[in-house]
Amino acid sequence: MIGWSGYNIPEEVIYALGIIPIRIGAGGDDRLVELGSRYISTKNCVFVRETVGLFAENKDPYIQNIDLVAFDATCLQAFRTAEVLEFFFKKKVIILGVPRNFHWDEAKTYFTKEVEYFTKRLEDFAGIKLDDEKLIEAINLYNKTRNTIKEIYNYQAEKNSLISWEDSYEVIQAGYYLDRKEFLNLLEDLLTEIKGIQPNTIIDVDFNEDEARIFISGSVIPPGDKKLINGICHLK
Repeated sequence: MIGWSGYNIPEEVIYALGIIPIRIGAGGDDRLVELGSRYISTKNCVFVRETVGLFAENKDPYIQNIDLVAFDATCLQAFRTAEVLEFFFKKKVIILGVPRNFHWDEAKTYFTKEVEYFTKRLEDFAGIKLDDEKLIEAINLYNKTRNTIKEIYNYQAEKNSLISWEDSYEVIQAGYYLDRKEFLNLLEDLLTEIKGIQPNTIIDVDFNEDEARIFISGSVIPPGDKKLINGICHLK
C-alpha cells in the first residue's frame, strides 16, 4: 500500500502495478499541527505540519499500514516533508520531480524522465514490470472516474442543485480511500440518482442581488478541514 500526497502523482501507474494507493493528509486538527511542528519548521504550511503530525502520532490506520510514501516535489515543503518522514520515522519514500513550467519543451522532457524513473522505483518496490494493458485499463478507469465527477460538478453548479458543496466534498474525499472500481460504481449510481431527480439544464448564471456564486479553486482541502467550505455555504 502506498500513501501519496501532491497533485501530479500518476496514481494510474500505482494502481496498474497492483499496489493500493491511498491519499494521505489531514486538516482541521491543531493538535496534529503542533505535534508535527516538533519535527519540521513552523515556517512550513499547516498541511505539511499536520501530515508530519499524523506520522508522529502513528494512530491513523492508513498511516500505520502504508509500505511506501510518495510525494511530488510541487513545492519545497513537500520535498522537505519526505525527508522528515524518512529521517525521523524511517519511512520508505519516493519523490517525483515536477517542473515549475509545464509549457516548456525542456520541462516536458524533464517530467517525462521523472515519471519513467518514478515508475522504475515502483516496479522495484512491487517486484513486477508494468504491464501496458493494465496501465491502459487503469488510465481508462481513472479518466472515466474524472468525467463522472465532472458531470456531478455540473449538476452541483446549477442554481437549484440537489447536491450541496458539503455533499460534493464528502464524495471526493471518499475516493481517497475506496477501491477505485467501487468508487466509480458509487459515483455512477449517484449521478444516475441526480439525473432522475434533477433534469440536466443549462447552468443559470443569473442570481438575485443578495446572492453570490463563489468559485473555489486552489490547493487540496484535506479530510477534516471543512472550515472554508462551511463558512461559505452557511453565509446568509
